Amino acid sequence: MGDLAVLALLSRGRHENVLRATVNGVLAGLAREQTAQWRGEAIGRRVQGPRLLPVLCGTAERDLFDHWSRIRTGERSDQPHALDGDVAEIDRLYALVPSGRLVILGEPGAGKSVAALRLGLRLLERRETSDRAPVIIPLASWNPADTGLWRWAAQRLSTEHPELAKPTGFGTVLAQEVARPERLLLILEELDEMPAERRAAALRALNEGLDEHTHLILTCGAEQYRNAVRQADVLSGAAAVTLQPLSLRQLSEYLKASTRRARTDGTALWEPVLARMRDGDDPHARRLRAALSSPLMLGLALAVYGETAADPAELLDAAVFPTRARMEKHLIARLVPAVCTALPGVGQPPRWRARDAARHLSLLARDAARHGAPPPLGEAGRTGTAHPARVRREFRNLRPHLPCPARPSLPPGPAPATDSTAGDRLAHPAPHRAGRRRPQRPEERPGPLSRT
Repeated sequence: MGDLAVLALLSRGRHENVLRATVNGVLAGLAREQTAQWRGEAIGRRVQGPRLLPVLCGTAERDLFDHWSRIRTGERSDQPHALDGDVAEIDRLYALVPSGRLVILGEPGAGKSVAALRLGLRLLERRETSDRAPVIIPLASWNPADTGLWRWAAQRLSTEHPELAKPTGFGTVLAQEVARPERLLLILEELDEMPAERRAAALRALNEGLDEHTHLILTCGAEQYRNAVRQADVLSGAAAVTLQPLSLRQLSEYLKASTRRARTDGTALWEPVLARMRDGDDPHARRLRAALSSPLMLGLALAVYGETAADPAELLDAAVFPTRARMEKHLIARLVPAVCTALPGVGQPPRWRARDAARHLSLLARDAARHGAPPPLGEAGRTGTAHPARVRREFRNLRPHLPCPARPSLPPGPAPATDSTAGDRLAHPAPHRAGRRRPQRPEERPGPLSRT
């Protein structure tokens, strides 16, 4: 071997070491950013601490997950594990799945995204340097006929973090080096939000792209997943859990513990509603139980009635709320005014007035319609077509557009080939720098939102 060949090999080896250090630094920076972001989201959505809803889960029906011999990889056992417990300890349940693949199922509003968020946050808090970094990616934009899973994940990373689009010198960009099965744990949300005709194709594409290194968490509505499984197959090597609706006892205890306001006669604020749900067996009592047993609807009810002057006893009027859907529509419509209105003399006033927030959401709805996107909450709430599962998703999607600090991007790092300290600088980043945004067209500019 000539001297030039030896030098080329040495140079390539040094370049590979720099690239490896850079990727490790990116993963560490991504984990730090996700931890801060998800903690803030957990606090904002009130799914941390004593106000966490007591949502239970259990092993899904047998036809919705793989054979235990394929789940318990390396253990040579086909004995099932009982995946029953509280969502608050879902990381313990996930640890019982040696394959690292879990499907979280539930009805609309059951808390699937909260479960995924808590699991991802727990894994991040315990993450060692060599562990996979969890990332949450909504599945709705993936077309498996056009793009493979990991290539699509790399594209999503590059979109959210433009600095990861830098070339590595090996014919790839940095995002492609990061988006690998041994480096990321993909938390794929809302298979049920994909067009129905794509769900089975997505399951087939997932199974075709899996290898022994792939750990994966998938969330989906139970019925939509069952239909996709009938057309394709279960997620290979994955266990599955189903989230349960709240029981009347759980519902009653949570409402009493979460609301300090009392009625003028000294009784608890929610007592008339609880009494009707507890003692009544008429259609309206059943409607109340069905609506408020959904964690999403219960969270909306607490926001609408627990922190405003509104009285939840209005929900007892069967003429006003003849159906569960009408009750849910009412709670959705009252959400923005509730979170943008403070009780007189209690706490700090909201940053924005309700009518300004509603106008901003309506603008986003019109913009989404122009671009063929699903209508966000502003439009769905106005027309009464908002599905409970969409409320949570749309608020998360709209968050970057709302008047609050922008989510920071990963700190930019140099191209891997430039010097050997690239990974160190990414592992110990400089202060975050906000990413650039596309200038708004004139018709997109709502004008400054009014402060209170």
